[in-house]
Amino acid sequence: ALADLIDLMLRADQLPEHGGEPVTLTVTMRHEDLAERVGQGMLDNGDHIPAEQVRQLACNAGIIPLLLGSQGQPMDIGRKTRTFPAGIRRTLVARDRGCAFPG
Repeated sequence: ALADLIDLMLRADQLPEHGGEPVTLTVTMRHEDLAERVGQGMLDNGDHIPAEQVRQLACNAGIIPLLLGSQGQPMDIGRKTRTFPAGIRRTLVARDRGCAFPG
């Protein structure tokens, strides 16, 4: 089943969208455990997978960090990239006719 899941993730550009985004696999895991390759990650259905399999899935995935509080409540969410999405960049170039930064 895990091999099928990985195969689906590798073909993400061929998968349907959900809510305007490609189907997403959510794995919850302590950052320290992921870095040290110990422990398990938890899928959104409650299943657990070993840290090494989480690392393999993360190799070909966009990673969005989500910081949880001590009670498991979401505190902060990151983003997949640090740059503007292509559509917003095109809009800014059209509006500003190039770089709008002074000098």
